[in-house]
Amino acid sequence: MPQAMLKGDRTLYNQRTKKYLEFVGEYELIKKKLHPDFSQEQLWTKARKIDKRNFLKYYNRYKQSDGDVTSMLPANGAQGTRQEEQILRLKSRLVS
Repeated sequence: MPQAMLKGDRTLYNQRTKKYLEFVGEYELIKKKLHPDFSQEQLWTKARKIDKRNFLKYYNRYKQSDGDVTSMLPANGAQGTRQEEQILRLKSRLVS
């Protein structure tokens, strides 16, 4: 479990992982063509109001981690380093 989750409230963690585990189960039924309500992924994603690309990103992480639930949580992006690079560029422009 990520360190940030250990310190704070686990409600969001529990809600997100529970929801995505349900989505994974439904998605696998659709892939096997056994889902009672949906025969295509497109219909399922529209009905559940989820972005297919985002779901597949978390689904693939989940599968690659051998079913580790914490892999469905958003990972930290590299936004901090981009911002730091921009700040350094601005500082170099101001100095010169």
